Amino acid sequence: MSGASDAERLLEEGLGEWRASKEHALGVHAVQQYLAPGRPPPFPWGVIEFENHVRGYRLGGPIHKDEARMYIVAFAGPVPYVKIGQTANLPDRLQQLIREARVHGYSLVDGWKSPISIRSKVWEKRFLASMPKAPYTVDREYFHGADFARVVRLAEKITEPDVAKLVDR
Repeated sequence: MSGASDAERLLEEGLGEWRASKEHALGVHAVQQYLAPGRPPPFPWGVIEFENHVRGYRLGGPIHKDEARMYIVAFAGPVPYVKIGQTANLPDRLQQLIREARVHGYSLVDGWKSPISIRSKVWEKRFLASMPKAPYTVDREYFHGADFARVVRLAEKITEPDVAKLVDR
């Protein structure tokens, strides 16, 4: 990586540790450290590679259009945030969220999706009613500084009763 800045070398070193161990938290940390000062796009390949990993492995495939589900995505950047939503077209929605985030110096670093269900809107409403507002909320579906794992645990508590009923059928 000739001509790379110190920040890019540190990013690549951190992502090298993630690649070697496949410990997701190492990749999140490396990308967050790189983007924290507010670096504008375009992002180095390592950031895009990690984002692609999240899309392919953390959100898992295959993801198709016309599959209603709730989703949670986490973005690294100057003020990390978690976004909650529901959609019937997760591939297009992810692309839109990533494009919007990149413009402002953020990158996708984690994701979760519910099982496919016509109850995804109900789950989202329950979740938003259950999520503590302060100190996180700037917009009703964006939670700055929220812990991704805790947000996912709350979402799983909300979706589990309905998912269990589907499995029992």
